[in-house]
Amino acid sequence: MPSPPEHTLFYTLTVQALCFTLAVVFIVLIYAWLAYLLGNGSLRHVPGPWYCKVSNIPLSIYEILCRRSDIILDLHKKYGPVVQIAPNEVSVADLEATKQIYGTKDRCAKSDYFDHFMGYGRRSIFATKPYEGHRIKRKYTSSFYQAKAIYKLPEIEEHIKSRSLAILDQVRNGEYVDAFSLTSWYALDNITFLVFGPNHGTHSVDQTCTEREILEGLKYQQFIGPFRYRCPRLYNYASLLLQRASSRFRYLSADGKFPTWCEKKLFAALKDPRLNETHSLVRHLWELKQDDTNTGSIDVPYMAAEVLDNIDAAEATIGVTAT
Repeated sequence: MPSPPEHTLFYTLTVQALCFTLAVVFIVLIYAWLAYLLGNGSLRHVPGPWYCKVSNIPLSIYEILCRRSDIILDLHKKYGPVVQIAPNEVSVADLEATKQIYGTKDRCAKSDYFDHFMGYGRRSIFATKPYEGHRIKRKYTSSFYQAKAIYKLPEIEEHIKSRSLAILDQVRNGEYVDAFSLTSWYALDNITFLVFGPNHGTHSVDQTCTEREILEGLKYQQFIGPFRYRCPRLYNYASLLLQRASSRFRYLSADGKFPTWCEKKLFAALKDPRLNETHSLVRHLWELKQDDTNTGSIDVPYMAAEVLDNIDAAEATIGVTAT
């Protein structure tokens, strides 16, 4: 029978051997897993860094740090016009390939990333992933946004002039202005005029209103947008905690206030007895809903999702242009 010191030494050596064995097995399994992913992935033939081929964590980190575009540009410089940026994602920087992807010949479906753009649990045109479904929904609004349906209407021209003069009134004094906010207000006033009609559009350029507060919150929220998309649950918990801790973080609720505001505007427009007298997207979609050929495909929740997406797209376009 071993003495106590010998027993302790034997026990220590046994534990060390077990830990070493487990470490070796773990390393071998990790190596085998990496080798399998690198050698058997559906995108194994696409050039790119090995760590992007086995995990989407690097891309998530780049997005959260707002460096996605810079990193992908560097990868294209190193690997060429087509590069793998995640296990199931590639980036294409080739004009002909881009035409093929977005063309009608191959009918490529959108990725799950577009799930983030759903509104009220429904898919607008932009959030619809299958090609055929996207094509059908695109017909709903294409005629409404045709140039001849927009540029030749005197009421739209008068509204644009009115909003332009309102902007001039803000800058005539020669004082410094917040150009980003001013262009956002201008875009909102114009798109809400088109979407809801003249009786329910906003006047945020020349009036202090709730819409200004919402837009300001959305502006600040853009900086943490990637984190919100990549880690939605963690974002929700952190957002609630920070808002309770300080009123400075109330802008984190803007993504909830905006859909609520938009839904109220939609129902107000639908209840307006003068709805049929306006040139608006709400009227256009409502008439399509009344059409028997569209039974079931257009309902109020879908209309709400489409309206929200149209306003959001107008704001996002202005934001990208202004910055």
